[in-house]
Amino acid sequence: MPLQSWLRPLAPFFNLPMSSFSRGEYVQTNLNAQGLNILPLICFEVVFAEQLSANFHDNTDLMLTVSNDAWFGDSMAPHQHLEIARMRALETGRYLVRSTNTGVSAFIDDKGDIISTSPQFETHVLTEQVQPMSGMTFYAIFTNLPIVITSIGLLCLAFWFRRKYLHVKMTSP
Repeated sequence: MPLQSWLRPLAPFFNLPMSSFSRGEYVQTNLNAQGLNILPLICFEVVFAEQLSANFHDNTDLMLTVSNDAWFGDSMAPHQHLEIARMRALETGRYLVRSTNTGVSAFIDDKGDIISTSPQFETHVLTEQVQPMSGMTFYAIFTNLPIVITSIGLLCLAFWFRRKYLHVKMTSP
């Protein structure tokens, strides 16, 4: 909570239970459940590829994301959230299990394909077999570095062409 020392006395007035949460460490160990290393992602953490990469290891067997999508309501946001989760599965080459309170819960394979989903706003149980994976994909190793290097190279090339074009234009009679 920002300005905690000033605002803390107001918490009882507004009936704010558990309002003293603080964020955990950016890098944390994977969960270990029955010998599987599971990378947990809470709600919107699945959106941040850099945070996922910081916690992803070659021995991460699969990923799990748990989300409260109720506040999205009946909008496209839960579906967009699912699509982002699909990208994380594809980037890492790992199965991803997505559990939400109002849908869309899903099992996603290591290629980013949806194996099964639950309908929105209905009580539903999904059960699937997942394949623990190991190793690192190209993206898991380099993340956005190739994109950054390519972008810088294209910018340099554009400035070089622009300078050459302006130089030719200025020296032409």
